[in-house]
Amino acid sequence: MSHHNKQQNAAAQAAGSGDVAALRRTSGRRWGLAVGAGTLAACLALAIAWFYAHPRLPVQARMDCSRHYKNFWANLDRDKYDRISAEQLAAVSRMALRAYDACQAGDEQDAKSLFDRLQRVKV
Repeated sequence: MSHHNKQQNAAAQAAGSGDVAALRRTSGRRWGLAVGAGTLAACLALAIAWFYAHPRLPVQARMDCSRHYKNFWANLDRDKYDRISAEQLAAVSRMALRAYDACQAGDEQDAKSLFDRLQRVKV
């Protein structure tokens, strides 16, 4: 057998022998911890960036939802109230509640639009 053939046979035996280098288990845990910590840091960075990009209005600049809602009902003309149908009153009531809910949820643009529409309603 030539020297070259002996090397090929030795390589084939080594390749097929099934020898596997054992990996340490702790390396997998460390990798998982590193990935988890990196993901957590990325989420935290996104949350901070979103918070600074979408600042909340100061409390004194917010709409007074309760005042707008109560003023609508207080300014409702009682004579017109007596003349409208139950369906019309229900529709106006639902719109007033949508405006109040939008205001409470912080959607002041939608709330202002709905309260303005309510003021123009002929009730």
